[in-house]
Amino acid sequence: MSPIAADLTAGTLVPPGSGGSSKSLVSVLGPVYRQISLLSYGAKCDGTTDDTAAINAWLANATDAGNGPPANVELVAPAGICVFTSTLHNPAAQQAGNVTLAGAGVGATTFLYEGTSTTIDLINIGDGANPQFNWSIRSFKVQSATKMTAGTALHIRGLVRSSIGDVVLDGQDGNGNLWNGLWLDQVDSIMSWGNNFATGQNDAIRLNGGPLGAADFGMMGWKVSSPNGYPAPAVGVHIGGGFGGFNCDGGSDIIGNTIGVLIDNALYSVTNREFAFGPMCGIDSSKNIGVKINDTLSHSGDLYVNFSGGWIASSGTNNLEIETGINGHLIFSGGTIFNALGNGVYDLSNMVQSYSGVQFRQNGRGSSGGYGFSKAGGTNSIMLVGNNFEGNTSGATSGVTQVIAPYANGSGGAVMGARIALTPDGSGNSALIPATADGTTNEGSSLSWHQTGGLVDKLYVGNTNTNPTVALSTAAAWTTDTTKCGSISGSTGCAILYNSSGAARYLPVFGN
Repeated sequence: MSPIAADLTAGTLVPPGSGGSSKSLVSVLGPVYRQISLLSYGAKCDGTTDDTAAINAWLANATDAGNGPPANVELVAPAGICVFTSTLHNPAAQQAGNVTLAGAGVGATTFLYEGTSTTIDLINIGDGANPQFNWSIRSFKVQSATKMTAGTALHIRGLVRSSIGDVVLDGQDGNGNLWNGLWLDQVDSIMSWGNNFATGQNDAIRLNGGPLGAADFGMMGWKVSSPNGYPAPAVGVHIGGGFGGFNCDGGSDIIGNTIGVLIDNALYSVTNREFAFGPMCGIDSSKNIGVKINDTLSHSGDLYVNFSGGWIASSGTNNLEIETGINGHLIFSGGTIFNALGNGVYDLSNMVQSYSGVQFRQNGRGSSGGYGFSKAGGTNSIMLVGNNFEGNTSGATSGVTQVIAPYANGSGGAVMGARIALTPDGSGNSALIPATADGTTNEGSSLSWHQTGGLVDKLYVGNTNTNPTVALSTAAAWTTDTTKCGSISGSTGCAILYNSSGAARYLPVFGN
């Protein structure tokens, strides 16, 4: 048998009967999985040596050469501090598949930037034009010794069907030098896991769609905040256009940012789509707004935001603010909107919204007060069913008229529990107002009442001012003169009602 000439360094061999022509190992043997240590390229990772060239040579293995078979490589960085002074990146103009990029652990491997430029991305994965498939990015930290004024610590472009875990960008004990932390740019089907941390002076995490990908990021196990003792990021999580399938859960804590979550079109000028915030996703202690929805390109059928069992709390202004002209749908089921200095919800939009089983608690703690829910503009349908409004300084709601419409078959309605509690307005009045067939209100047949000192002292059936068909006042609601109501045997007095003209009418009362 003729010997096989092989060059393992080049990844080629000369098989028998080939006439001396070489072929790639992959084409003959199938995919070959390689594990490559950063140390094999001469990196020291000693916290002093500039390892930029060695790291980029190591990352050059993360490519499907000529966009051929997948890279099938595990790139392993050692414990230590790997210093670099310019952007780290895998090869441009190439796609890359089946790549693991792994450190020795969050507390073990740090990539530390010590360059002079304050505006570059520190680590780039993908070039924005070629997809990167089936990556696992895990177990390292990225920090900068240089105070950045632009750029992103970990900028990932075109990543598809991949995972991120145990990645720390600066860290809780960091130095506050990053501009943006993590940027998922044109990605699709990304899942995170483990114990992750992101921060930045600008955006701690930013997401957007694009031609290479526009959906699905499972944000699990993230703390998004500032390092101890440093100013808050301008935005915790910035969803900047053309993205959908975002899911925040799994113990994620978006806390202490200026704006906790911002949904807009600043990064990619296309409307966003579906977002879900689960019971283990907390948005807490934002310096300004907890969640701000400002997707100005939204259409009624595109933007869909769902909060299920989580909380938005302790914001410096409003916990949830929806801006003018925004369309779409929002559902908030269970969970808590509480402790804002301003309003629990401040709505200027056209979004159709439903809130059920939500606790609106202790909003309006600032000097200007605030409501549990304030409708300050826009034209839309708001449904508030089975919620608890407690301790909101200015009242439960403002600007909201609830219309409970029948179902299409005409036999429906709404179950609102055993009690309906309405907070009175500033004059002490409350009302239940039925709707006409076209959904407008019918003030003429309302049931309304007035409170003084928390007690009902007047009850009206019909419009309070123009057509009170029946009115009852505790100030003159009773007489023991039974002659007023016919001197009926056994009656102990007469209840006094008033018609729309103010004339008294008497009804006999029996018993004590």
